[in-house]
Amino acid sequence: MEAPGDGAPMAKARLRRRLIAARQEMGADQRASQAQAVTDAVLRWAPLRDLPTGSTTGAYVAVGTEPATSPLLDTLDRLGLRVLLPIWRHGVAELDWARYTGQEDLTRVRAGLLEPKGDVLGADAISEAAVVLVPALAVDHAGNRLGRGAGAYDAALRRADPDARTCALLYTGELLSELPVEPHDRPVSAVALPGGVLELAR
Repeated sequence: MEAPGDGAPMAKARLRRRLIAARQEMGADQRASQAQAVTDAVLRWAPLRDLPTGSTTGAYVAVGTEPATSPLLDTLDRLGLRVLLPIWRHGVAELDWARYTGQEDLTRVRAGLLEPKGDVLGADAISEAAVVLVPALAVDHAGNRLGRGAGAYDAALRRADPDARTCALLYTGELLSELPVEPHDRPVSAVALPGGVLELAR
């Protein structure tokens, strides 16, 4: 594997193509079954399960072949948690945040993304979250995360509370031994897989 920053962008691009193709080759039923298992695992995860009512969490609306998150968002909302969802800022590798208030209050924006209609709270709002759930194509055992390449979630994780628990949602086979790393990459502290949540080295 390349040293950090040495050939990493090209290695990441090749790996993204392979992982995206693997997700597309999964049957819809298999994706749905694994996504439900991931949701169940996240809801059993003590750092999230034991949050007091009113606590803030960061999450996201899954798109395309990502593990579906709609049932998870609805459950977190019913549990009385304050769920923040990302608002993509056009042309900026930075996320704003707004509160999730139900599926009916999501609006479709560019690239098929769904965003909440409520007040935009700013990029620093994520610093209030005790748990942050993030998308990923893969994560390695050191917590290094491979996203889609925009860098917005790395920026968001830099703004998160250093004590926040950060967890990527993955399908089976997407926890890898090692990933190419660049200096701006921010690791996660756990991964949610169909078999359960695995805590990683912090």
